[in-house]
Amino acid sequence: MQIYPASKSKKLNNICKKLSLIINSEKFEKELRSMGDFDFSSDSDGRVNGAEVWLSFVKCRWDARVRFYKPWWPWSKVNGYYNPSKGLKYIFINSRRFYKRSERSCAETILHEVIHLIDYADKTRFFGHGDNSPIGKSESAPWKISEIIIKNFY
Repeated sequence: MQIYPASKSKKLNNICKKLSLIINSEKFEKELRSMGDFDFSSDSDGRVNGAEVWLSFVKCRWDARVRFYKPWWPWSKVNGYYNPSKGLKYIFINSRRFYKRSERSCAETILHEVIHLIDYADKTRFFGHGDNSPIGKSESAPWKISEIIIKNFY
């Protein structure tokens, strides 16, 4: 899987290149496969762990495309989202917040949304985080994987 920018932003281009290298590295595979069960996850035998999420990454044949969107409300706190009804391969990043945030923080958001894309592509497992409140979600796959990977590799 690769992550491509759907914009000419240098910052976004740098982030996508780095994230593509990270998620295709042996270090990423090893780190992800070593993670235990995630909250808010399920499959036919119970909860989903890092090794199973890794298999979902391997099976996914989609490349992610990162697009900017501009929320109608200028003070929106949403950093980004994935909505398959708006395009299966597209991740949407809030342009109003993107340029105010660090590259590392933006990378964490993009990886978080990539995990939602991978989750959607895998029809046998679920590893989301329920509603959009971050409270109590730190052990869910999108939050935990993106935090640990960015902290350790970015």
